[in-house]
Amino acid sequence: MTGFAYFGKWRIFAKGKDFCKWRASCAIFVGGDPYGRPVSNSNGSFVGKSAVGGVDSKDLGKKSRIPPDVDLRKLRSDPKLLKNLQPPGLLGVIREVKAEIEKLQALLVRTVAELSEQRADSDVVVGEVAAELSLSADDARRSIVDAEALTSRLPRTLVLMEAGELDLERAAKVCGATASLSDDDARKVDEALEKRLPGKDATQVQKAAAYVARKVDPGGPERRTRKRDRSRRIAVTYHRIGTASLSITNASVGRVNAAFERVDRLAREFRGEMRSRTLDELRADVAIGLLIGDVESGAEPPPATEPFSSAASRRKRPRQGGFGLGWLRRSRRAERKSSSG
Repeated sequence: MTGFAYFGKWRIFAKGKDFCKWRASCAIFVGGDPYGRPVSNSNGSFVGKSAVGGVDSKDLGKKSRIPPDVDLRKLRSDPKLLKNLQPPGLLGVIREVKAEIEKLQALLVRTVAELSEQRADSDVVVGEVAAELSLSADDARRSIVDAEALTSRLPRTLVLMEAGELDLERAAKVCGATASLSDDDARKVDEALEKRLPGKDATQVQKAAAYVARKVDPGGPERRTRKRDRSRRIAVTYHRIGTASLSITNASVGRVNAAFERVDRLAREFRGEMRSRTLDELRADVAIGLLIGDVESGAEPPPATEPFSSAASRRKRPRQGGFGLGWLRRSRRAERKSSSG
């Protein structure tokens, strides 16, 4: 194989394999592939001539539109029609379906807010919304609060939903970031975010909303921290498999870190002798031992089975002085010492 390869104003003559090497290297350097394959540059985008059926670099980032002769209602009734569309048309369908979903979500928000306004009992509204949307009570209550905020405090965000530019998940991020603000400050944030939200994902929306909220109300984070601190609590959750979970919510960061560091330090001290248990298991055993006033019981394995079904049934049982068998061994040692003395 003999031929010429052009690079700028220079003409290179080569034969056989050398010509192929020159042709490939020169073409890749200027942004193409002599065999029509897409070539990726350092930032991962494709440059040069794309392969058959590939994506041209000029088309990347452009919004695909649905073909004018395609009707979403026909596609919904007969999904087999999607086989007649090429990838650009399919991307247009995805975009249009997404926009329709966001518009319907905006209608859902207005409906939930209207239902909440007409009902006198908020608990009834929570139960009804939870049943209709298959949500838990907490999620239903949160959706009601967000709906009320969008229809009263964040009207521009709701308009973006009605225009098919924002979905409910991202709108909820704005609601969360402005929850502690006054109505006037929330509207200022809403106005500032109107042109910044379209095209962003949920994480980006949350960061943007939190940034604007801090600028509008610099004391907001500290106020939210105090509010959450007042709602701190400890809760027990019982599982059907004979175990339970103990959780502390909304405690201060400093105290939580100090508690975890102490539990972790003690668990690592026990780990040298307790290789049969993982570090997470030892942390859990040590934490329970600290709470019941018997830290050494963290070195003892937990009972094989201890069935219970509710907090009431556990309160009826006689309270033991330790965790595992450590309390029994120490009591026996104390009895032997007293009898020998």
